Amino acid sequence: MLDRSTAQEARDHILEAFQHINRSWHLIEGRLPDATFREMKRTAGTVIGMLDYDYLCRIFELFPDLDDVGEAHRLAPLGGERDQE
Repeated sequence: MLDRSTAQEARDHILEAFQHINRSWHLIEGRLPDATFREMKRTAGTVIGMLDYDYLCRIFELFPDLDDVGEAHRLAPLGGERDQE
């Protein structure tokens, strides 16, 4: 059975992955043909959405208190920065 500590660590790794995906997107922005970049941007958004829905939501079902990052902060929008508190 998944314990809270392990769930929290797993959540944190996924949130870091979101940041890395967003940073990688910024690195390639403007360096590829527009159509290629749009496809890659769409893929990155799909991956983030799937991880949020299929992975994080399941952790939050088991440990609702770990959902303290809030929707606006959990997903960094592609092409923008996260709000910092």
